[in-house]
Amino acid sequence: MEREGFLLDLIAGFDAAFATLPTSVQEYKDASVRSVSAAARVLMEHRTEALLFLKEGPSIDAAFEARVEEVMDEFASLAQGFLDYAIREGIARPCDSAVVSQCLVGIAIRHLERGLDKGDDLEHTVREIVDFAFNGFSPSKQGS
Repeated sequence: MEREGFLLDLIAGFDAAFATLPTSVQEYKDASVRSVSAAARVLMEHRTEALLFLKEGPSIDAAFEARVEEVMDEFASLAQGFLDYAIREGIARPCDSAVVSQCLVGIAIRHLERGLDKGDDLEHTVREIVDFAFNGFSPSKQGS
């Protein structure tokens, strides 16, 4: 599969997961798991290509490095759009969605890359990433 087709498959997973906009925190979390899982599946299907793009792409040349940045920004823009929607609907707390979306993409890319490289359980990784995005590192407020 050509490089652009591989990247289009990654974006398509996000679009499909959010085909119906969530109306609750649980729906938003479930859609997030579906979207990141879809991306993880595409990455696994194209493991060699994905690792080349993520690890070696920026060092190939300036044009390829710019394309890698463009793709990361495109994912962050998608994440920001969904986050802005969630904030407007009261599903997510107010925040600087541009900063938070870049952070979320960075976290996801780093761990999915590691999973591809080290053979980690990507489904477990996806759930941990989404749980962190929704709950942070604070202890739960059970019993309060």
